Amino acid sequence: MAQKKNSVLTEETVRKIVKEEIRPLEKKVSGLGEKVSVLPTIQEIEKMVSHLPTKEHFDERMDMVSKLPTKEYFDMRMDMLSKEIQDARDELTIHQGKHDETDERLDRLENHAGLEPL
Repeated sequence: MAQKKNSVLTEETVRKIVKEEIRPLEKKVSGLGEKVSVLPTIQEIEKMVSHLPTKEHFDERMDMVSKLPTKEYFDMRMDMLSKEIQDARDELTIHQGKHDETDERLDRLENHAGLEPL
């Protein structure tokens, strides 16, 4: 039996299962050559439909999914975070450049004054 994901156990799905998958099983009775219809037991039917979620379980999952952010909101937040990261990188580059300028100036002043570098 092919397992469907996200299916809900309704009267229609039970009818479909009974019609297509639980139809009477035909077995040959040994020695008689006759075909006998054998209907599945309640336990066998329950086992066959046990993988289907109940309406309550389905509604619970849909409620959980509805709380997830939309694609548009997710993309907007990712764009904002990417911009913040890029801005921080740019500021770091500028800051490092200022340190380099200060170090270079300090080196020139030390050389001009004849001081030992630290």
